[in-house]
Amino acid sequence: MKKLLDQMNIPQFSADQYEADDIIGTFTKNFENDATVYIVTKDQDALQLVSEKTRVWLMQDKDKALQMYEERGINGKSLPIPDKMFEFTPITFKEVYDLEPIQMIDKKALEGDKSDNIPGVTGIGEKASVPLLQEYGDIESIYNAIEDLSKQELEDMKILFKLLNIKQSPINKLLKGKEDAILSKELATIITDVPVIKDITLNEINLSLNEGGMQEGFKELEFNSLVDNLNNEFNTEKEVVTKKDSHKKETPKEDIKVELIEEIIEEVKEEIKEVPETVNYNNNNEQLSLF
Repeated sequence: MKKLLDQMNIPQFSADQYEADDIIGTFTKNFENDATVYIVTKDQDALQLVSEKTRVWLMQDKDKALQMYEERGINGKSLPIPDKMFEFTPITFKEVYDLEPIQMIDKKALEGDKSDNIPGVTGIGEKASVPLLQEYGDIESIYNAIEDLSKQELEDMKILFKLLNIKQSPINKLLKGKEDAILSKELATIITDVPVIKDITLNEINLSLNEGGMQEGFKELEFNSLVDNLNNEFNTEKEVVTKKDSHKKETPKEDIKVELIEEIIEEVKEEIKEVPETVNYNNNNEQLSLF
């Protein structure tokens, strides 16, 4: 896969002892003040990076993304967003999770996530974690509030839990699972200052797609369907460029390439089942896409 992306001239990044999420997190924080960042992923961990300048396009199963848009009175098909993806912004995150994006870390610290081997606190689910985080903000503040309570303070806390619509007091579970909560928060937190890549500039990741190298790579790997798709896309691109007299809205050449790369990466993932983190920077639109 690395060789293929080299042939396509698509930037790739890796760092020893760091996960792919950490690379994405570092690029996001480095560049979001200079360009709008779009993160394309299936991993909910990336939602903690959502901000006014960073959007997460979270891949969904089947028609779930369209349903999520419909629930908000939006026609998902009319949006300039790839199929099966829901765009998380600070507003839509709040609508879906009733929390701020950064609180996704603490939510996972309490609830856990089996897919990422994050244990969480045994017996604590969404019905307890969300109101606790709404009230206290993070797990550190939760533990400050529930530790070393007097009898009267314990009774007062139980009343508060009822007001928060938490049916059973979670104090014993939380105290027993404190070490797991602290470990889980560490595991769920995306590092945003990976040293080896923190000084990379936007100009260094500007996309210059090698169309010939891409075709050659697909042919070497016998990705026949991708070769056909590639030829169709480039033929369409030529038609767009040459149709000067058309009354139809023309699609910019750069946008065609971005859409093509997204399609190629997804199809190659299906073929190879593994792909390194890749980056696309469109300096004309000041947009950075992380896959």
